[in-house]
Amino acid sequence: MPPGEWAHYAVVFDGTNATLFIDAQRQGSFVAKGELAARRSSFTVARAANENARFFRGRLDEIAVYGKALAPETLARHVALARGP
Repeated sequence: MPPGEWAHYAVVFDGTNATLFIDAQRQGSFVAKGELAARRSSFTVARAANENARFFRGRLDEIAVYGKALAPETLARHVALARGP
């Protein structure tokens, strides 16, 4: 996204595929079969947990993690609510 432009990003893992959505529009996916193991270390966003040198230099707001894969329709509602009337 261009600097200063707001966008809603979501990655959905359904047990078979990981799919990236930007503003509720599918951008692509890759096969990612299996179960996600429980974390035994700190949860980090925008950088590797074991690295302090490279990290995301933008701003993040309202990060959420769900216990199930969200449907594209749900993502679209999230985007609509965030953008407002």
